[in-house]
Amino acid sequence: MVVRSASGLRGPCHPDLTPPVIDTVTATPACLWPPNNKLVALGLGSGLVVESHDACDPAPTARIIGVSSNQALGSGDATFTDDRVCLRASQLGAPSGRTYTVTVEVRDAAGNVAQKTVDFRVPRSKDPSCPTLPITAFGCP
Repeated sequence: MVVRSASGLRGPCHPDLTPPVIDTVTATPACLWPPNNKLVALGLGSGLVVESHDACDPAPTARIIGVSSNQALGSGDATFTDDRVCLRASQLGAPSGRTYTVTVEVRDAAGNVAQKTVDFRVPRSKDPSCPTLPITAFGCP
């Protein structure tokens, strides 16, 4: 609600100093199997779903801002753009396998930002909760 007064706009959204709220960031699949060294493409809305809301902006914008791993990243193991991440389905043999952590940012119209992370696992051995990726899941250059 915005109230107009002699001194200008007043209300909870003028100025908007509150960042958006990221309700959830979901990875589907959250597990990359088999570890066959292929790149797997995951995009916002397709494998990576961000649900957020903002008190003043009805449509805050989500984007990918980073990727890290619990294992050393080789050239091309993890690349990203604002709306897509490519992760290599490989791991270096550690007992727990590899975990990629993808960071997303949600920005409202006033420039306020919130960040949240989501993990993608590449297990060392087959995990029943980790489906085998279909060939159509691949698609990075």
